[in-house]
Amino acid sequence: MNDENLADSTIANLIQPLLALGSDNDIVPVLTASKNKLATYKDRIKDSLALYDRLLEDMSRLRKTLETASQDQQVLANDITEQRYKITITESNITGIDNKITENFAELQTLITAILQRIDPYAASSYPTEALSTLQRAPENLQLLSASIKQQKNSEQCRL
Repeated sequence: MNDENLADSTIANLIQPLLALGSDNDIVPVLTASKNKLATYKDRIKDSLALYDRLLEDMSRLRKTLETASQDQQVLANDITEQRYKITITESNITGIDNKITENFAELQTLITAILQRIDPYAASSYPTEALSTLQRAPENLQLLSASIKQQKNSEQCRL
């Protein structure tokens, strides 16, 4: 039953005793009873309106909470997107640096080989120098350095 039918039914129940009054009935008790019923009905309406107001306030707070949560979610999504973008740029930069390191080591190896070819005639001399000895060990040291960098790079990638 909807609210309108309930209200009509309640009003009809309140008026019913008045319709039954005759000339020989005492009207005061009937009016008092009707007055009490109307007061009770009025209190129920007040309670219903108070409940409606509380529910309306709760809905308003809930709406604000949902709006705030939605805004927070949007900010978080934007932050995640920005972090992904920064990670992509950083990965690209790291790849570029790795490629440059590889190129530099290749160039360094080429330079050391060229230097060694130029000093090779002097290596057979009977007067070896410390500089000559250091240059002859350069390719081996370069390979050790390259291997160490690759190992560090691989262990760093495993951590990520």
